[in-house]
Amino acid sequence: GLAALSQAGLVSEEALAVDAAAFSGRLQLWRPLTAAAFVGGVGPQLLQKLYYGISFGRELERELGTPEFLRASLSVVASLTLV
Repeated sequence: GLAALSQAGLVSEEALAVDAAAFSGRLQLWRPLTAAAFVGGVGPQLLQKLYYGISFGRELERELGTPEFLRASLSVVASLTLV
């Protein structure tokens, strides 16, 4: 949703960027997820990322268990937020 609005020019890139003050001070908790999920914009690659995330994510969660899967997922989001 937000990435598509940004690509269409309806939402500025600054509104989607990670802003530590907005994240912690104003509790805009969506900022790290948006920054991590939409690297590269909207297009076929986003659909591919979603497909692989769902396909392999299910298998990985079954293999690791839910707590370890959540820890790994949060680590990935944190890493992609910094990119």
